[in-house]
Amino acid sequence: MVFVVLKGSLAHAQGLHNRQQRATALAALFGLIYVGLNLYRIIGTFHSVLAVNAFYFAENLFAGMSIAMAISVFAPKRAQFVLSGSGVLLIGMNSLVIARHELKHFASTIRGFSTVNGLLLGISIPLTIFLWRRSSSEVTDTYE
Repeated sequence: MVFVVLKGSLAHAQGLHNRQQRATALAALFGLIYVGLNLYRIIGTFHSVLAVNAFYFAENLFAGMSIAMAISVFAPKRAQFVLSGSGVLLIGMNSLVIARHELKHFASTIRGFSTVNGLLLGISIPLTIFLWRRSSSEVTDTYE
C-alpha cells in the first residue's frame, strides 16, 4: 500500500510542485520508514533496554507522522480537532503515568510511555506545522 501511494505521488510528469503531492509523498515515505523499522524489530537484536525504548519511540514517531500527513491531505478540516485530541491525550497519558508509576514495572512503564509519546508527538508536530502554515498563508492572502 505504501509503495503504491509513493509511486503514484512521484509518477506525475510535473514532479512534486503541488503541496498535496508533497504531503502525500511524505506520508508514504514516513509509512515506508515505519514498515522498515517494524521489520527491523522482528529481525534485529537490541543490547539494552534503553535502545529498545528509543527504538519504540522512533518507530511510533514515524507512524504518527505518517498519520498526520495523511490527515493533512485527506481531511484538512479535521486537523485542528485531531491536534487538540492528541494534545489532550499526550498531557493526560503523561499525567497518568507520572501519577501511577510503579518501580516494580519500570521497564514496561517506560516502554509504554515512550511508545505513546512517540505516536502522539508524531501526530502533533506535523499537524501543528500544517495548521501554522495554513493560517499564515490565509493572513498573507487577506493583506494582499
